[in-house]
Amino acid sequence: MPSPNYYEGTKDATVPPYEPGPISTLDAADIASLVSEFRRLQATVVTMRDLVPQVATSAPRNPVNGMIRYAKAPWNPLGTGNRWVQYLAGSWVAFP
Repeated sequence: MPSPNYYEGTKDATVPPYEPGPISTLDAADIASLVSEFRRLQATVVTMRDLVPQVATSAPRNPVNGMIRYAKAPWNPLGTGNRWVQYLAGSWVAFP
């Protein structure tokens, strides 16, 4: 029996931003309200995505307080080699 291909069907972890499509049966105020709500939901999902622990070979562009990364060479924020780090109070610290 051949061994299964565990990577078959895996998807890229990058989530494209949500852009609301056209809505034709609502008035302008309803549409503006829905678009505003969808943008608020998108911001929440992006923040949640950023807070998921990930392997990183470079520092994130916009670190968020509480962000956890496995710092892997060439990124070495603590000078101690590959290790889990957390962004707290404006700097990267060793993850306990």
